[in-house]
Amino acid sequence: MIRLVICKNGDGGAAVPPDFPFLRELVSKTGSNRLKSERISAYLALKYSYEKLFLHTFPTITKDEKERPCFTRPNEFVSDFSISHTSGISVIAFLSGEGRVGVDAELEYSSEKLDGISNKFFKKANFDLQRRELCVEIMIAELYNDSVKFIDTLPIVTNKIDSTILFSSSDTELSYVRLGDFDFFDRWTSLEALLKADGGGFSSLSLINELLPESLSLGLRMSVGNDVYRISLCHLKQALTDKNGAADCDKY
Repeated sequence: MIRLVICKNGDGGAAVPPDFPFLRELVSKTGSNRLKSERISAYLALKYSYEKLFLHTFPTITKDEKERPCFTRPNEFVSDFSISHTSGISVIAFLSGEGRVGVDAELEYSSEKLDGISNKFFKKANFDLQRRELCVEIMIAELYNDSVKFIDTLPIVTNKIDSTILFSSSDTELSYVRLGDFDFFDRWTSLEALLKADGGGFSSLSLINELLPESLSLGLRMSVGNDVYRISLCHLKQALTDKNGAADCDKY
């Protein structure tokens, strides 16, 4: 079972709680004020979503040998989690069951550099996405200073979706991206989500064709006002870094 929380951030003025040393240390090592604000919002969304969903005290977070965030002790509610943030939203994936989960979110933008990035990474990785059945419970939420408010819950099975529009309100729309409709940002977030699930970061790029058959993916597009986001979720049966040893990992 995977629960995906897509959380619209508040005003960015939230403080780090005193009982969250992992986040306090992470923020102290972050130079950019914008990135500090995003990370605080994302990890508060993680904490408050966990407490509201599972009605349990939020566990202590650490990093494993690959610098991947994880809980310090085995957890009966969540076997793995992944976190992503960009300007305006945070996205949290909770996995209950076997395997690993990865999520990535990006704010859409235009740049003449996109073709060069696409040629560099997608050709090198021979990135050929596959889509099979994936069961996900998606929650749309809003972050406040000391809580998360869930707006709607959407249980979906990816190969049984009739309409691409999953959620719509006055200022927000969430849609499912069919595989044939993927563009640069859909492919990029899918690649990031897969590498984050594996835990090896871009050092695992050469292993991508071994990872793909072991993965299930979900692609989403979300508009909030004038901003458009791409969100990708990946469930990996087994990380190759578990079998092949440690690899460097992107920072979360």
